[in-house]
Amino acid sequence: MLLSTTSRARRMAGLAGIAALATGAVMVPVAPVAAATHGHGSSQGSGAIPPEEGTYHHSHSTVRHYTTKNPAAPQAGAVGTTAGKTLSWQGGSNINGQAAQGVTSSTPKVYLVYWGNQWGTQGTNAAGNVTMSNDYAGGAPVAEALFKGLGTGGEKWSGVLTQYCDGTSVAVGATSCPAAAPHVGYPTGGALAGVWYDNSAAEPVPASGDQLSNEALAAAAHFGNTTAASNRYAQYIILSAPGTDPDSYKAGNSGCAWHTAAWSSTMQTQVAFTNQPYNMDTNFCGKNFLTAGSGGTLDGYTMTMGHEYAETVTDQYPSSGWVNTQATDGGENGDDCAWSGSSAYVQMSTGSFAMQPTWSNDTNACDISHVIVGGQQANTVTVTNPGSQTGTVGTAKSLQIAANDSGGAAMTYAATGLPAGLSINANTGLISGTPTTSGTSNVTVTATDTTGVSGSTSFAFTVNPVAPQGNTVTVTNPGNQTATVGTGKSVQIHATDSSSSATLTYSATGLPAGLSINANTGLISGTPSAAGTSSTTVKATDNTGVSSSATFSWSVSPKAANTVAVTNPGNQTGTVGTAANLQMHGTDSASAALTYSAIGLPAGLSINASTGLISGTPTAAATTTVTVKATDSTGASGSAPFTWTVNPKPSGSCTSAQLFANPGFESGSANWAATFGVINSDNWMSRSGNGYAWLDGYSSAGTDTLSQKVTIPAGCKATLSYWAYIYTDQTSASAIDTMSVTVNGTKVQTLSNANASNDYVQHTIDLSAYAGQTVTVQWTGVQVGSTSTSFLIDDTALNVAPSAASTVARPANVSGSFASWFGSVFGI
Repeated sequence: MLLSTTSRARRMAGLAGIAALATGAVMVPVAPVAAATHGHGSSQGSGAIPPEEGTYHHSHSTVRHYTTKNPAAPQAGAVGTTAGKTLSWQGGSNINGQAAQGVTSSTPKVYLVYWGNQWGTQGTNAAGNVTMSNDYAGGAPVAEALFKGLGTGGEKWSGVLTQYCDGTSVAVGATSCPAAAPHVGYPTGGALAGVWYDNSAAEPVPASGDQLSNEALAAAAHFGNTTAASNRYAQYIILSAPGTDPDSYKAGNSGCAWHTAAWSSTMQTQVAFTNQPYNMDTNFCGKNFLTAGSGGTLDGYTMTMGHEYAETVTDQYPSSGWVNTQATDGGENGDDCAWSGSSAYVQMSTGSFAMQPTWSNDTNACDISHVIVGGQQANTVTVTNPGSQTGTVGTAKSLQIAANDSGGAAMTYAATGLPAGLSINANTGLISGTPTTSGTSNVTVTATDTTGVSGSTSFAFTVNPVAPQGNTVTVTNPGNQTATVGTGKSVQIHATDSSSSATLTYSATGLPAGLSINANTGLISGTPSAAGTSSTTVKATDNTGVSSSATFSWSVSPKAANTVAVTNPGNQTGTVGTAANLQMHGTDSASAALTYSAIGLPAGLSINASTGLISGTPTAAATTTVTVKATDSTGASGSAPFTWTVNPKPSGSCTSAQLFANPGFESGSANWAATFGVINSDNWMSRSGNGYAWLDGYSSAGTDTLSQKVTIPAGCKATLSYWAYIYTDQTSASAIDTMSVTVNGTKVQTLSNANASNDYVQHTIDLSAYAGQTVTVQWTGVQVGSTSTSFLIDDTALNVAPSAASTVARPANVSGSFASWFGSVFGI
């Protein structure tokens, strides 16, 4: 599997020295101690010498990814990329006496192993997941939540994997599965099978491949999986602690994670496991791949875990399962789609997790979601038990049976043991009729869907004899009821007795949680606490023992989410140097407290997070689009956009100021218009801080632009300055690749590969001629061929001062942290 120095290949291709860092960076698996390995579909008993205990003999690693260079467009493996990625069946291995075993063809079982006392003290969070005192990024509980969540909440990421299969009915080289072949199992209800904190000693630093293998075998013993059969559908994920360096991955000796199988001579089988480093320690394993800031710290951690899990269940004993034999990137389903533009957060019942897509043969694409296929696609049918029932001979009776099919298929109903006189409607599940014989029956109702899957429930049905002539009780059915969680509800039950002197008492079964019935008045009241549908039976009994009942359904809906509205104040105007105040108003449907935030405010203005008051003194003339957002404690939010125009001071007066907003790119692309991928953030390519702009540097011809629109006050002297670092692979002293500066389309400066230097150099341009105008200042980089030239820009400024002010002096070249870094790498 290739080791990628950057997701945006064009960047480092332009820097010969940095490109050299990637030379020969191919993931090389540790060779087995024993010379022989298992052939596809071969038995160890057929003459092959098994590897030594704990030796691993196949290794597939996740492509290393540098988060500072997220791809400008989806890489190989993005949706729509199909050429040369089809997986084919490699014949499998002989496991536990069974030939052609190569995928996890049953429900996967994942065991998490927190290895080494470097994790610190173990605890448990509110969700019941493991926490570790030295886990600075919070990876331990998220790993557990991820594997608890697989197969829940309707997630279909696991569905992609279920199209693959194994067994003797699958021909070697096949690219699709026979219908009857055992398929990869869907992890219904979660894949997590166990968690172990092995703090008996510290993890070696660095831990070798054989040490990782031995830890996997120790985990199998810890969980009692001491036979080949108990390990057939199991995989062990070895989670290393912060600060460790398993398989020397930090030095580029292996990928961000990898999986393989360890040989156990005791069990005479292979044990699948994954090496999962604490790769938040690095910046090249997907940190912030989908989301910037703290919200995306664990992006790469869950993406690499999911990547290796997917490859294990489809190629459990590498490389005897499903493999792309034409690939140069590792050849498994995760490798074909690693660091893809279609990576996304996958919602499960335990949370939302960053995941990579995996290769799907049947759609010929990298899929993040897929229908469940194969042997695990069977629907499940659940029939709600209505509780014990009563009736009376000669009195009509009805009971609605409720059932649910996981696949939404239509169902038919059947019943056994119904009292004489009652029957069930095969299409609706309604039991109705008039009982003719007293007694108690055990009734079983079965619901069967169109796929042949069925579910059933049993309950007692007692039919009482006809009450002695005299009193009769009648309960009025109130009809089906609805309610909402958290909202009070009351229903008055009405009943009559043929004897005016009789008294009635009320009871009920099947009431929604939070509701109860008053035994004396028949009033059902309370506040529902859980959503769902139930069958409620209300019974009225008089003082002679005569009773009657009514049954109806009750549907409780979830509590509606809060809504937040922000009043739009309309477009605003102001003047440089004149204080401004604007009170924003937001309302919450639940009257919850609101917190305010704003983007796009004119320079010099800010918003009070608690009150929503925007105030301050504008410092630069410009027109911006402002969006004010109000958020309540539940996370519900609303926003209002409007424009805010700040006019310059009246002609004749000029206040010294710097007009560019976000001049050093420390706020990313805010206030700048730029070609995608030009604005970057890291502290090793910038002149100061983290932000900088990078134009060109491609491995082919390309054009990049960077611009900002500002208003230069009348009566001012204006000076544009910026720092540029130019690195080129051009050998000619002639200007070939260029970077021009234009103001309102007029070119005011041109630099080229002929201006290349060893560090950032400051450039200044007099723009006083544009005083009193709104201008667009634009840098345009043009690379004409495959020989790259990189134009790096940082610390821009457009300074204005009264026209009598002295000219801004051009400072001498300044060497910064970038120059020091660059010199240490290239010796210049």
